[in-house]
Amino acid sequence: MDSPASNAASIAPLHTDDLPHVPRALYALGEGNVRVRMRGGGDPVVLPILAGSPAGCA
Repeated sequence: MDSPASNAASIAPLHTDDLPHVPRALYALGEGNVRVRMRGGGDPVVLPILAGSPAGCA
């Protein structure tokens, strides 16, 4: 990531549909788990998230 973000979107809890765009990072406002299915395929990964922490970067 060598440039600033140009867009942001809210993702609601229990969101089950694919996102319209592949995000390069997530930021959690609350604690919980994020289930991630990678663009390249494979089994989904579940990440535990703490409030106010980045969920990951690509």
